[in-house]
Amino acid sequence: MAGVHGKNAELRISTAEARIGPVQMTLHTDATLAAQQVFEAPDKNWRYEARDEYDEAIVTYISNGVEKQVDQRRLHHTEGAAWIPPEDHAGLVAASVSGTYTALTMETVANLTTDDRSFELNTESDIVDTTTLNESFKTFVESIQGWTGSLDGLYRNPARFKLAIANASGIIPRKILRLKPRPDHDTYFQGTVIFPNFNLSGGYDSAIERGIEFNGNGPLDLVEDGLPWFPGMV
Repeated sequence: MAGVHGKNAELRISTAEARIGPVQMTLHTDATLAAQQVFEAPDKNWRYEARDEYDEAIVTYISNGVEKQVDQRRLHHTEGAAWIPPEDHAGLVAASVSGTYTALTMETVANLTTDDRSFELNTESDIVDTTTLNESFKTFVESIQGWTGSLDGLYRNPARFKLAIANASGIIPRKILRLKPRPDHDTYFQGTVIFPNFNLSGGYDSAIERGIEFNGNGPLDLVEDGLPWFPGMV
């Protein structure tokens, strides 16, 4: 089954959260990732978005006698993994790699199947114009990244709108959305989402339809064939 459609979306919530660490991380069990110096923690599903500087996921290591911290873009929150920069591989002390993070206990609350017709996932980057006088061509730099999307389908039960009311009340737990481009493979995108809009529409000559928009809150991870994928890894 190919393509992206509503049957491939799954909604999860965090039923419990615990601050863990620092704990020692070990080389990944996958040989290819281990050769690239990817380390994994005992826990998966780290909190994606930090509420403050003391709440973010932190992975540290020692290379050539200097303690360093892994950049956030080299962390894979879904799989609880970190990729050590290639320039630090030669002097890396493997036993020094440790992580501190908030682990989420996940529970699936909905498989978005029977009433979903489609969904859309958009990734985006803010672009900053850096052009100055006397330049021949415009120049830009990439700034803050983000992701958004929507879920569209028929209105058949009030579950989603109960969720919307709970969300507006501020008592709903953290929500994790998983989107699978290939439902027959263990490959998916996953991240924390906020649902700012729930819309109903209908007419005398049509079924009642609903639309749900979501905004990504923090990074969007890709798990490919059950393994963490890191941008820039060859």
